[in-house]
Amino acid sequence: MIEELGKADASTGWVVNQLAIYGTYASRMPRKIAKKIWIDTPHGCVANTPAATATAVVVPGGYRVTGPARDSAPAHGTPRGSPRTRR
Repeated sequence: MIEELGKADASTGWVVNQLAIYGTYASRMPRKIAKKIWIDTPHGCVANTPAATATAVVVPGGYRVTGPARDSAPAHGTPRGSPRTRR
């Protein structure tokens, strides 16, 4: 199914694939934590990175993330000014 979505629209296929892998992540963590992320939080959203190099700190209203935070997108598809394209 994801391949067919990707044929119609590559970005849609990529997003659906990224969202689908979170079931695998959830199955590898304690049930209580998975429930807190995906069930107790309405419209929860999770991001991943191939190498966690930034630090997230809880602040009023959310989190502050500092340090280099690379994404897993190819360099040619990365917005100008992101850590991957900054020189």
